[in-house]
Amino acid sequence: MKTLIITCLLFSLSLVQAQLKATVSLKYTDYIQYEKVGLRIKLENRSGQDFNLDSEPWINIFVERSGGSSLVPAFEIRTPAKTLGPNQSITFEANLNQVYDISQLGNYSVFLVGNPKEASAPIYSNRKRFSIHEPRIIKTARPVVEQGQPVIEYRLLEFSRFSKDYLYLQCYSIAKGYPLNTVGLGGFMRDFKPSLRVSKSGKAVEFHQQNQQFFVMSELNINGTLASFKHYVRANEAKNPQLYLDNKGLPFIANGRFYDPEAEAKKALILKKVSQRPPGF
Repeated sequence: MKTLIITCLLFSLSLVQAQLKATVSLKYTDYIQYEKVGLRIKLENRSGQDFNLDSEPWINIFVERSGGSSLVPAFEIRTPAKTLGPNQSITFEANLNQVYDISQLGNYSVFLVGNPKEASAPIYSNRKRFSIHEPRIIKTARPVVEQGQPVIEYRLLEFSRFSKDYLYLQCYSIAKGYPLNTVGLGGFMRDFKPSLRVSKSGKAVEFHQQNQQFFVMSELNINGTLASFKHYVRANEAKNPQLYLDNKGLPFIANGRFYDPEAEAKKALILKKVSQRPPGF
């Protein structure tokens, strides 16, 4: 009888896995403290018929620290209410920072266990591993206040991943003792020294060289949200662009020309279509 029960249980589990497959993935395996760790969840219908996803919480995401200790989630995960047709899939993202306290340095792993209403047994995903590292602070700046002490500090951070250097702009709450937000600015070139200023409005203004062609200016609001992210190219090939504040405390880029990648791509597409027209059109 015991063999029969185990056999039936394994058959039921394999049937559910065949009905709905869950896969989790991460963009990186290494992150800095307080960086967004976005877990991509893919659900694939393999049942051969419609599968209804319930908007009620039915997904449990388990995060474990190295050594096997599980973290307690802060709230439940909901999926979009959707009907998946045969062989259809849906992908969505969950921010692990909003669910778990993963600010401690070390190694972690994450996997998913789901109990959808239309399935007779739980579904299990693969397991992904990641690590949390401490970044290096390369610059700091604080807004000027008329009275009292500044309540926030802007921090420019760097971290190397896969032999590539990355920049982050962080809004750190001095009063609370932890960051309000950490924004990834992408890769940067070390040959050009990044700049960090604070405008008259209290925004952080950062400027760095992204690659051989492009420079980037980013602005961060005092609540930690990203205000702008703009590309620049050299106005004069003999000089690199530089970040300055004018006499009103507003940022401007000297020796630089604003560059809109999307607008330039559309312009190039239009020119390509025009060049491909037959003569006389």
